[in-house]
Amino acid sequence: MAKSYVEIGKRFSAILKYFRDLAESNVKLGKNQGPKTIDLDLNGWSGSSFDSATLYKLYSREEHAAEMQRVISSPESSGVVGDLVALQMQADFLAGAERAHYARGCSYVRARLHAAARKQGHQDPQGVLEKGVRGTVTAVLAKAKAGA
Repeated sequence: MAKSYVEIGKRFSAILKYFRDLAESNVKLGKNQGPKTIDLDLNGWSGSSFDSATLYKLYSREEHAAEMQRVISSPESSGVVGDLVALQMQADFLAGAERAHYARGCSYVRARLHAAARKQGHQDPQGVLEKGVRGTVTAVLAKAKAGA
């Protein structure tokens, strides 16, 4: 019988702990009980909001990618479908947290530029969704139906 080999990731756990601590700190600030010191494993990021070059390290999904490769690489220790689902959920959460971090830290001008790009790119018939995503899926399906 297949056996699960995956555990909760360290980076995933660290970010969850950070969010819990941040929420607790905000509650204390709201009650005038002073700020709480938050201990965050920065994973190589300097901690500065202006250090965008290494911010990705805070939300690194390399651990999950390596685990995913380990789980699917060997038929003898392939794990179970739940392993793949759990790894993907953790990686997706970290990706969402990273995007939210970037969105919270952007300037008014950058936010307007992003909005304009989304408007032009997402709703345009030749944009990323219709031509890019739908076009790619349509091309793959056409090749599959042609037997390629």
